[in-house]
Amino acid sequence: MNGVQIGMKLRIDCCNRKDDTLNKDIYLATFKNSYGEDWWFDYNEENDMGILWGVDVDYKHFYVFDGICSRLIFDPEEKEWLKTVWNTYSKNKNIYLNDTEIQHNNKYTYLTKNYCPICLQQKNTFENHHCVPSSEGGSDDYVNRLIICNSCHSLITNGCYEDRYPRFLTAVYHQSYVYGIDFYTMNPKNNKRYKKDTGLYKQRPFIKKMIETYNELDVNEQIDFNKKIKQESLYYYKYFRSIVKNIITENLE
Repeated sequence: MNGVQIGMKLRIDCCNRKDDTLNKDIYLATFKNSYGEDWWFDYNEENDMGILWGVDVDYKHFYVFDGICSRLIFDPEEKEWLKTVWNTYSKNKNIYLNDTEIQHNNKYTYLTKNYCPICLQQKNTFENHHCVPSSEGGSDDYVNRLIICNSCHSLITNGCYEDRYPRFLTAVYHQSYVYGIDFYTMNPKNNKRYKKDTGLYKQRPFIKKMIETYNELDVNEQIDFNKKIKQESLYYYKYFRSIVKNIITENLE
């Protein structure tokens, strides 16, 4: 990942896999950059997601959300083209692809109308999920507590790796998108179960480094830094949520 590191370590194979079944004749837009390299763009309306491939990346699939592809580095003309085609074809759906809204109180964060933020399904039974586990220093603050359906919570707690890990990261990136730097500055001592810091910053030193970097910035730089955190987090929230919904198929290790 380029820029701010905000997630857990992982390796993703799908975006490094050539899709030999790809029909290069089916696309919505194409572009040839100044080096003569071709790019193609297609759009998944159901998931409000773009699919990008090109000669320069050996026709491998990369995914676009909100006109951004965080996994590739573009020159200015390529960025402008991607922004233009996204604005042309995106249906501008809201973040959750439905009519729900994000809410929080002094205990937890949740979606309205009984939607789960992990699988985006309406459910009847929900549970309180600590995005960073209490045993690893996660606080009882509302920035760390997300209401999710009991099915997703059960899979995060006891599911196999392929089911557990994408849901775990979807929850983490959701809170990072909503709260930005405030998610990472949660009070690890606000923990009713352990009543002490059980190692939030020790186990995740990049969080400590991020906070130190943030504190060294002036006010305007902090605003930009926080925007970057939220932008990157939104991309990866939608990315891992798409894996949960089986719209993107990945091999996670």
